Amino acid sequence: MTGINPAEQSPAASAKAVAVAVAPVFLGFALDRWLFAFRIWLSVVVALYVAFWLQLGSPSTAALTVAILAFPTRGQGLEKAAYRFIATIVGVIGAIVICGTFAQAGSLMLLAFAIWVGLAVYATNLFDGNRAYAAALCASTLGLIAVDQIDTPQNIFLAGMERGAAIAIGILSIAIVNDLLGAPNYHDAIAFRLRELYRKVDDLTRRMAGGDAVENDETVQLIGAMTALRPETTALSAESSSGKARAAAARTALVELVTWLAMARTAFHSGASVAQPAMPLTAMQRRVTAHMVELSEAIRPSRALRAPIYRSQRVAAESGARAAVYFIVAAAVFYYAGWPQANFALGLVAILLGLGATAPDPRGFTKLAMISAPLAGAIAGILEFVILDGADDFPTLVLALAPLTVGAGLMMKSPNRAIAGLGRINFIFTIAVLSPSNPESYDPQSYLYTLVFACIAPLLLFAMQLVLPPIPTASIPRILIADAERELASAPARQRLEPEEAIFRDADRLAQIVANAGGDEKGRQMIGEALSVFDRSSANQLCRSRPIASACQKGMS
Repeated sequence: MTGINPAEQSPAASAKAVAVAVAPVFLGFALDRWLFAFRIWLSVVVALYVAFWLQLGSPSTAALTVAILAFPTRGQGLEKAAYRFIATIVGVIGAIVICGTFAQAGSLMLLAFAIWVGLAVYATNLFDGNRAYAAALCASTLGLIAVDQIDTPQNIFLAGMERGAAIAIGILSIAIVNDLLGAPNYHDAIAFRLRELYRKVDDLTRRMAGGDAVENDETVQLIGAMTALRPETTALSAESSSGKARAAAARTALVELVTWLAMARTAFHSGASVAQPAMPLTAMQRRVTAHMVELSEAIRPSRALRAPIYRSQRVAAESGARAAVYFIVAAAVFYYAGWPQANFALGLVAILLGLGATAPDPRGFTKLAMISAPLAGAIAGILEFVILDGADDFPTLVLALAPLTVGAGLMMKSPNRAIAGLGRINFIFTIAVLSPSNPESYDPQSYLYTLVFACIAPLLLFAMQLVLPPIPTASIPRILIADAERELASAPARQRLEPEEAIFRDADRLAQIVANAGGDEKGRQMIGEALSVFDRSSANQLCRSRPIASACQKGMS
């Protein structure tokens, strides 16, 4: 079998790879990490300046928006910005409706808040990428606006409008800074990762064709890497006027890469009774290569494929129900304790529930928040009472924020996910506790209350997650395998998807099973079982594909 190496057809890509390999280093960090950190700092400065100039009631929201949208490339930030703005509008409308309906019944209002948070977490578990983030933000917006104004519901509309204005300022600030300072395009990074995946699939196919044994672990890791790229291809749509064409090309190439691997397993590895030697693997290689060229040249494929994902309704519903219970229990604890600034802490619980739903391990995210809260509080205290120390001029604030923002940017660009995650969440917490305003209040009592309740919120949430744990990861694979077997038995119900799309959807479910199965013997058995179901389903779907239907019929006759 002859492979086609797309990297050989792109001298620019090879030159770029060489350039990356010799990228200059300053003080132990690559220059691109410093440039990314500098763009974050400048975006925060611009956002705060405009928010102060417009005299918004919550200028720190503009800086928080920059912290949340800080990504190394333009496409990622712009797509997330669009979803953030839409989710904020939905969250504000929800807050106004709930507060207007239950203004005279505090208990019912809290119950309605809990239901809203539960529905937001439910929706988060049905999506991926920035769509999941938008659903989570509906819960976070409720925490930032409605819960914080629960004692003054008449202020909900004004607070929502000011928050929306601050978010718009943050979005525009980071977009303008990225454009002026030449933030890199994301399609280059996507193209590079697609070439890497191409090489791995080609290598695996050659080995299977040669009769070599291929371990299940190697196959499922490759499938996981391919399906994980899916939400990132959608970011290309917002990058430029040609973004939609690039996104369609990248998505189609990704779907056909997964189909290529499924075809190779059907032909050489799984033992399925289809026309093994007639499988047009070389033709599939050429199609993938053509789509990668279309990505580089911003050409929309003549047959653009979707990349559907699989999400379990049962897992989503149980996650949403648990989130609603966590919120209502936290509300009861804060209400009966009668603590000052309990509204702030309850709002923070809603934010953590929303953002934690987007993490692979919600309880692990809460642990990270428990670590970040006191650290961020200490940094905010040093900035406010040691470095600024009563200063009320903007240039001093700009210089004081430089170490925080640049340091956070360097961490966020780290290849280590734990360090990158800690840098982002610590940056967000620090801005939230510091809460820059014009003029700055420098109130030690307010700072201490904010710090204490910023630490109490994740601590209380973690305690509730110990008593009523999130859905055990060990039970998720069994649920998903049962769903896959049920769908395999009723395959005609899924004819609305193209064969390649159906295979990608099954691969996405397989990747979720692998992510939750664990590395013990029981986990390996579940992975083997899930891979067997995937192979059988793929064989059925491949027989539906017109180019190989006749070959399949010949092999089964």
